[in-house]
Amino acid sequence: MELPKLPAPIDQFLYRTKQCQTQEEIRNVTEPYMRYESKLREVFSQQPDHPAVSQNHLVPVFAAKSPQITVRARNLEKESNAVKDHYLLALPDDQRKPNGAPATVADFATFKTNFNLFSDSSL
Repeated sequence: MELPKLPAPIDQFLYRTKQCQTQEEIRNVTEPYMRYESKLREVFSQQPDHPAVSQNHLVPVFAAKSPQITVRARNLEKESNAVKDHYLLALPDDQRKPNGAPATVADFATFKTNFNLFSDSSL
């Protein structure tokens, strides 16, 4: 089974998305990676001895050299009602993160703490 080619290595994924200005650009950048992940899932399930199974395919979110992931806030004044209707449980304005705010916690230890609280340490 052949994996699709990626436009850049996985560790460059965050740099590529950081350069995007529009949702369309984000879709264009992420689409080959999503295709790759879909095929990779097939490999994991059907060919456990494939060389790709032993490789690291994770986006390095907490690596020191990775760019910080920031919020791209929705512009509610410019959204049509059709777009707004896609969000069933919209947040009140006081709970929305501003554009450019950190989208993830600062480190993996904080993530693990929050995840354990969320899952009640059951996982």
